[in-house]
This record gives sequence, C-alpha cells and structure tokens, in this order.
Amino acid sequence: MNKKYIGILIPIIALLLFDNNPQASSLTNYRQESKDSLAAASMNKAATQVLDPVYPYLASYIADTFGLKNYKGVGIDVGGGAGDLVTALCKYTRNIYWINADINPWYLPYVNQKAQNNNCIHRIGFIKADATDLPFKDDFADVIVSRASFHFWDNMEKGFSEMKRVLKPGGKAIVGRGFPPNMPNDRARAIREKQNHRITGYDPENFAKKFKIIMRDLDINDYTIIIPKPKSTVQYGIWILFSK
Repeated sequence: MNKKYIGILIPIIALLLFDNNPQASSLTNYRQESKDSLAAASMNKAATQVLDPVYPYLASYIADTFGLKNYKGVGIDVGGGAGDLVTALCKYTRNIYWINADINPWYLPYVNQKAQNNNCIHRIGFIKADATDLPFKDDFADVIVSRASFHFWDNMEKGFSEMKRVLKPGGKAIVGRGFPPNMPNDRARAIREKQNHRITGYDPENFAKKFKIIMRDLDINDYTIIIPKPKSTVQYGIWILFSK
C-alpha cells in the first residue's frame, strides 16, 4: 500500500479501536476547543485592555529583584496565557530565553503576535503544559514566573512541587496574583475601577497561610511572602518568591 494512504489510515484505525463513538468524541473535542478558544480571546482582551499596565512594572520588579538584566539562561512563565509577561520580560532581560507555558493551546497565536510586535520572537517559545505536570526535565530552568495562575491549578501544592523540580539548584521563582510592589497606587486603582464587579474578592492572608504550609511540606526554606502595600485601599494581591 502507498505510504501516503498508510499515514491516513493509522489515525482512523486508532480512532475505531479506542473510541466506540467517534462522532460523539469529535463533538466533545469541538466543544472543548470552542470553549478554550473563547477563553483565550477573553483573557487576551483583559490583558491588553485592562491589565496592560501591570506587566512592565512586574517584569521590571522581577528583573531587578532576581538580578536578571544581564543573566543568561532559560525562564518559564507557568500559566502565561497570551504572553504579556514574557514579552515584557524580554525588554528587561537581555539573554534569557522565555517559554510561555499554558494548558490552553489557543493562546499561541496571541503569544506569537506579541513576540513579533516587540521584536523578540527569537527569544520566546510556547508549549502546552499543565502546571501540575510540567513537561520539562529536572533542573531545567533558571527562573520561573507565574501571575494569576496558581488559584486555577487543580492541586496548588503539586504545582509548586513541579516548579521546585524543574528549577535548577539556585534557581528562583515568583508566583502570585495582583500587582507588584513597584506599581504606583494610582495606576493600580485605575485598573481595579475598570475591573469592578468582574473580580471577586480574595483574602491575601489566607493565601499566605496556604503558601507557608506548602513551603513547609516541600521543604523549601528560602522563601518570602509579599503582600504589597497592605495599608492601601487598593487590593494589591499577594506574591511568593522562593529559591531551590
């Protein structure tokens, strides 16, 4: 038989062997893909129209805090979505290759477009990845970042465990949600006003307690929990920085 037709038949045979109802399976996949596509479009809209001011401040804070300006290595953004943070990070880190890792593959076109627009496509990659089962070898990354992702993970401790596994010895990570400490109060307030009722409230102190338990259970002793500007009337969120 012609190899061309063998290549076509193999996936069809596999479908017949492992799925008793191909039409139902295709419909389920279509619905999930449609849901993922809409979710990616919605989050990209929020990132570019509402949260856009956050990423330069956060990227600057990460680069300064971890001393990444001239550092050479590999960085991963877990739950990186549409690529706004890795794109901003490229402006503040000269020699780091950033991998935008997200479970939703429909973010890829947005990441690609933003990388092209900012002339850093050669320094940004994308991979479909579950935060609780990262597709990277042990001791792979120099730095891991993650904004507004951890509260969506199926298992928060497993997500942090995977980050620890993937980090190189001495590698650094920052995980959190909200605004970085270096963001001016007026900019943060303007974003919160745009978000209004669409953002449900959360207590950073509760997450701080969970973080401490997870760090203890994972035997991570070098960590810092930051709740920026606790006296401000603006909810700044929470961040945890840790090293392997």
